[in-house]
Amino acid sequence: HKHRNYRAVPVSKATLVKTGSEKMYCSVCGMTLPMFYKTNHSATDENGVVKQYCSIHCLVEDALSHKLEDMKVVDNTTL
Repeated sequence: HKHRNYRAVPVSKATLVKTGSEKMYCSVCGMTLPMFYKTNHSATDENGVVKQYCSIHCLVEDALSHKLEDMKVVDNTTL
């Protein structure tokens, strides 16, 4: 049988905090956010832009070149 991706959730259950045409995609690598939702993080950069990441790896990658604040993580129990 097909192996289920535990990180994935239907788009209707994902809280997507970015705006515009890139709303569904990681701010760093471009991965589809609902596909990796249970490992999502968000933060606001020094310009007030809210970003969302598919993983802690991408958040840290962005933090190397941007001052990030108001970092949040997805609660896997309540989504």
